[in-house]
Amino acid sequence: MSRLVVAGFLFPLLFTFPVHTQAPVLSEVKASQLKLLFTGDLMAHLEQLNGAKLKDGSYRFDSSFSKISSVLSAADLTIGNLETVIGNKKTGYFGYPQFLTPVSYLSALKTAGFDVLTTANNHTFDGGPAGITRTLSALDSLGFLSTGSFSDSLKPNLLFTEKNGIKLGLLAATYGINGSIPKKDAWRLNTLDTVKLGKVLTQIPEMPDSLRPDFMIASLHWGNEYALAPTDEQKKLADWLFRKGIDVIVGSHPHVVQGYEKKKVLVKGDSTDHTVFFSLGNFISAQRTYPRSFGAALSLMIEKSHETRKTKLTDFDLLPLYVHQDLSKTESRYVVWPAGYKADSLIAEKVVKLKVKEARKFILSQLSKSDSIFVR
Repeated sequence: MSRLVVAGFLFPLLFTFPVHTQAPVLSEVKASQLKLLFTGDLMAHLEQLNGAKLKDGSYRFDSSFSKISSVLSAADLTIGNLETVIGNKKTGYFGYPQFLTPVSYLSALKTAGFDVLTTANNHTFDGGPAGITRTLSALDSLGFLSTGSFSDSLKPNLLFTEKNGIKLGLLAATYGINGSIPKKDAWRLNTLDTVKLGKVLTQIPEMPDSLRPDFMIASLHWGNEYALAPTDEQKKLADWLFRKGIDVIVGSHPHVVQGYEKKKVLVKGDSTDHTVFFSLGNFISAQRTYPRSFGAALSLMIEKSHETRKTKLTDFDLLPLYVHQDLSKTESRYVVWPAGYKADSLIAEKVVKLKVKEARKFILSQLSKSDSIFVR
């Protein structure tokens, strides 16, 4: 079963539904569950830096996420795409086209509830190899899990982690970068090279049972910027990844929300369900051109049967988001608002309320285009 925005199961703080009570039934737990939350691109434009800069020259981004932190912290693991590079006083801080961001941006994301940040996107090399090392070092020091770019050539190309008794594998890769990657540094970034990815994914079934992931997710930076629909090339790549063992794909890069497709994949006579979410849009950015200030948070419920030992996606929700800009403020000029139905009653500002409704309407229209396809 899947839900768009009308669900209350995975986003209980944002929706209101009648509650039916009955006597509790005591029974043996037959499955383990893992609740994941994915967001779109985490941008840090110059306008965001200016809004977060304090009088003493430091930067504070925390209140940009104050309206959405309860959603982020409610999941077992919250995962976002970090589309910037960490700088310092020596490098300076910049927005587009080459991002360099204060480390306090990461601190704010950690406080807000993020656990995992993927780092494979077209801005990964904005600070060169040193920028990659600096970013990954900062992520490690703050307790983040990360994957997609690497400062150690011996590190696995995938992230493996276990939570609630479910082993998760996360692959993060990008179509490329702005420019070309030096050959000597190609190992630093996962790209959508099917030859290389094929070699990585074919090793998964050969792993020992104790290490092999129960569920595989790919976080892909792909598609055309600002396009409202995926390309045929993306759909073909998704089908290929599903046949290679990926269960769910979550996309980013277009900076707008695109639809999703539920597919049944036939591999060696077995038919299994797979889902691709082509783009979640921006989670936070300073982009204002319609509909770039709208995004979506994706909640996935993963379940592992104790009897069959099989793991599958049992439910998902897509929650609309709106990034509000308030230039009258000297701090937190950009704030992420949940745009679910219950959010309407929690918003006092008329401008924000209207935009939240507009975000919900747009994202519902995008998701209604979704369909099911059988992949052989």
